[in-house]
Amino acid sequence: MNNFDTSIESKKLGLIDFFATWYSSFKTQSPILKQIKDRLGEWVTILKVYVDKKQQIYNHY
Repeated sequence: MNNFDTSIESKKLGLIDFFATWYSSFKTQSPILKQIKDRLGEWVTILKVYVDKKQQIYNHY
């Protein structure tokens, strides 16, 4: 969780994608987030949190 905390405390624009492969919107949302990252490059950090494996982070935020 330390890397996660460091990333979200950064001065950079950030977006947290809490996702699960069983959630149908995941397939729609993933390409959109890639487009955002491609356009904004180093201006933005997109963190992906797989909720089935990272319950502690998911529950905290």
